[in-house]
Amino acid sequence: MTGSPSSTRKIAILQTAFLGDTLLSIPIAQALNAYELPSRSLALICRKGLREFFEATGLFDLVIEIEKGDAGSYGRAMKDLEHWWKDSSQKILVSPHESPRSKMWALKLRMRALFSGRGRVQTIGYRGVPGGLSTFAYSFEITRPLQLPEPVRQLTLLQAPIFVDSAAWQLRIQEFSEQQGMSGGRNRDGSLGSVPEWASMKIPAFASTKRERLVTLAPGSVWKTKQWTEEGFIEVGREFSAKGYRISVIGSKEEASLCERIAEAIGSQATSKAGRISLVDTTREIAKSEYAFVNDSGAMHLASLAGTPTIAFFGPTVLDFGYRPWNSRARALEPTVPLSCRPCGLHGANVCPIGTHACMKSISAVNAIAEAGSIASTFNL
Repeated sequence: MTGSPSSTRKIAILQTAFLGDTLLSIPIAQALNAYELPSRSLALICRKGLREFFEATGLFDLVIEIEKGDAGSYGRAMKDLEHWWKDSSQKILVSPHESPRSKMWALKLRMRALFSGRGRVQTIGYRGVPGGLSTFAYSFEITRPLQLPEPVRQLTLLQAPIFVDSAAWQLRIQEFSEQQGMSGGRNRDGSLGSVPEWASMKIPAFASTKRERLVTLAPGSVWKTKQWTEEGFIEVGREFSAKGYRISVIGSKEEASLCERIAEAIGSQATSKAGRISLVDTTREIAKSEYAFVNDSGAMHLASLAGTPTIAFFGPTVLDFGYRPWNSRARALEPTVPLSCRPCGLHGANVCPIGTHACMKSISAVNAIAEAGSIASTFNL
């Protein structure tokens, strides 16, 4: 340990990935606030369009947006960050984002601070090849442990010696690594392990929401092959509708037609809210639901903010990638038979490479409904 955190220490997280990956940075943000910052002194640099949502989490003193492809926005973001940092005695940048552009941004930030006389900026990121860009971009490099689930991978960055609680983070992560039976945060039987409190994604503003007799369906995904079948979502919706549940079908405006088809097929108890409510209100909708049925998508991670019981569908992607639902009250459904074509890519694809989409078609609604019952039984819901 290096002693108590400075009262004027300010830390920024550089995470300009899509929504899902940025949501998985919430555990490291909460850890920084809890262990490393004596006051609200945390900033987030994120992708354009996400500021309103991350401001609503209450985790950040400042949220700065960057528009991909707009070099000017990167420059403006750097100036905004430098202005926020100007009176701080210790300036730290944590970068869980591995893109070359993010590394260049971190390097430029270090160089500007060095030559301007405004004090040193210390940067932390993942270790790259010796002598590569990471070597110059980061003051401290941490090996990215691919066998761990993504939120814990990001928390490994807190092992950098600059952090007050670095030794404790080494111990926490070592113990977690030893306890998981399979990669990606799973037990030895392949089921999802419990999420440790120190790595939780739950946010009080959402996790304290009172549950209603409501089921949320999130049938969309940026990658089409990651979408479970329409027929499956319809069958789940009809089953719960028959039991007296209201059904809320959520998604982006690009997914509106898909969601409307599903809601209409379910019947009068179902409503599509896709493209009609904000990301914050979408999260609130999930938070008040008794169950959420989702793909391997951003909606899966939104459910984790509230701890909503979640049934997630994994077809072209696999849990070994590390992007499981980061929620103790969750189940992940995968194909029931081995498929040599799986996984077909890190993110799935827009079209099934072999034209069958067997990975998703093999997952039945009957099993999905049964998993919801299993969660209810396990947690006495």
